[in-house]
Amino acid sequence: LILLDSLLQEMFELCLTSLRQAKVDIIKIWCLMVILGVFLCFQYFGSIEAFLVSKGTFGRYSEDEIAVDGDDPALVEYLRENKERMERLQTECYNFINGQKPEYVSLDVEKLARAEISPGRFTVSKKYSIAMCKMAKIGTTAWGNAFLQLVGRKVDAKRLPNAMAKKVEGLLISADEKQTLMHSLKEDKPLVRGILASRHPLERLYSAYTDKVRWRTSISFTKWLRIIARRGPKEPMDIHWRPIWLQCNPCFYNYRYLIKLETYSRDLTAIFKQVKPNNTVVIKNLNVSGATKSAINYEELLEKASSSTVLGLLNMYYLDFVLFGYDIDEIYAIFLKKQEKESGKR
Repeated sequence: LILLDSLLQEMFELCLTSLRQAKVDIIKIWCLMVILGVFLCFQYFGSIEAFLVSKGTFGRYSEDEIAVDGDDPALVEYLRENKERMERLQTECYNFINGQKPEYVSLDVEKLARAEISPGRFTVSKKYSIAMCKMAKIGTTAWGNAFLQLVGRKVDAKRLPNAMAKKVEGLLISADEKQTLMHSLKEDKPLVRGILASRHPLERLYSAYTDKVRWRTSISFTKWLRIIARRGPKEPMDIHWRPIWLQCNPCFYNYRYLIKLETYSRDLTAIFKQVKPNNTVVIKNLNVSGATKSAINYEELLEKASSSTVLGLLNMYYLDFVLFGYDIDEIYAIFLKKQEKESGKR
């Protein structure tokens, strides 16, 4: 846009100079047409920029939280971290939408903007004004259990919490009401507080493989990754490994709270204290390593994968890395090492 602005200004000035000097009507007519074209270009590209700025979440994080109890260090700590997470999300969304991305990333803004969210992806509570975009392999069972407790329903150990939560949600809110509340997340002032959970992309992939793939097929983890990397983010794609950005579109939906699987119990407990201060909800402990640092060695996990597979995964899950603060440079270094090793064999 900056380059276009400069070019159009030069054309505009040149045309004005020609117009003053012109004695032939056809030249005057040509110059007037150019001036009109310049004006329309400014209007058109200005509207695109305004659209991207208005529809992206960057710059929209609000700090108008409920007053917190200073004696609850876990809540204070989460709200501080959530502010940092939201600021990172907004910055990275802004950068991506404005074309700032590595050369190996082929994702574009149009693909991101078209990523509409299915109503079934959300659990919505009208009473507590929350909307959770559920992500398979990122604490969905624990979420279903917690949601049932929040709305005062008994958890049946014999039934899956997700199925029960979906049924209860349907009793508490109509489909039309849910659509209205869900779509309000696209606005500057949503009617509900959006919640979104994240997990390191490679850990999520490995969990999906061990729980959903390995037991029903003889395919190896390396070969499975190669298939996913070659296919890219195309539909249909299983929800257990479909990227977060493609399912919950955090750059175009205005979320309020971000949860990480590494601190899931603390994060969700803090959020529930915000929406219902005196609740007695018990969140299942999902802090996978007791800290934010994973115990998984990613180089070992990708040991047998080719450089092209690693690069394909980096491209497809690029936004899931950078939007949620996972170290993409570590994985890119693994790609470079593999690429160098493969080049030496040729």
